[in-house]
Amino acid sequence: MKYTDLMVAGSVEYVQQMLNHVFVQNGFEIQWHGPLAGKAVKGSKGANFAVGAFAQYYELDFEIVDMRDNTVAVRVIKATTGMMGGVIGVMKVKKQYEGVINMLTTYFQQQGTFQGRTDN
Repeated sequence: MKYTDLMVAGSVEYVQQMLNHVFVQNGFEIQWHGPLAGKAVKGSKGANFAVGAFAQYYELDFEIVDMRDNTVAVRVIKATTGMMGGVIGVMKVKKQYEGVINMLTTYFQQQGTFQGRTDN
């Protein structure tokens, strides 16, 4: 499973607020599964099933880990493969995932809180 860890200076509460802000500003809905984990969803799963690669559906899971040194790790996990859309769908999901990671990285850099990134 593809995931990326982003290290951010600040509190868990700060990261929660920033994730909400960035995802919502970019058309995602946030579904929190508690204070430290959730899902960002964009598009319609039903439409994606019906028309494949022509419909947009992306799902990312995320986890927040307090590192106890005023640093928070944000793990963003690619939760969908795009297989329902065939090769085009797979490529679109990959591109969307990379776009979200770059978007979050840029946002935290602009805030002066970005500490680093690890791709797995």
